[in-house]
Amino acid sequence: MSLEDIERRARELLRSSHVDPDEAFNLVEMFFEKLSTYIKSRSYINASKRGAWNVELMDNAVDEVVDAYGSSYALLDLWESAWETRVSKSDGRDVVMKLLEAIEIVKRRRPSKRGRSST
Repeated sequence: MSLEDIERRARELLRSSHVDPDEAFNLVEMFFEKLSTYIKSRSYINASKRGAWNVELMDNAVDEVVDAYGSSYALLDLWESAWETRVSKSDGRDVVMKLLEAIEIVKRRRPSKRGRSST
């Protein structure tokens, strides 16, 4: 799923009366997987070798993406909010709105070389 697809689905979700927390979390997870792939993070490389992501790899990927995008608090907050919403099973609307904000940040900024892993 591309960033455009993720953004499109997020906007669709906001038009509904209730946003499923699991779907909101899954979109956030796809967002970070996509960015991790884009910056060729170590976590992405490890997940590719393993053939799957796990919680530890995803958590590390989030850190790498946050670093690559200038230590953006908005990106880190998105991940933490998505996780909390998933665990609490509360409405995922706030997470989806934060996701759309994060997508706008990513569109405006290029990842720093500092945040990229060497391959």
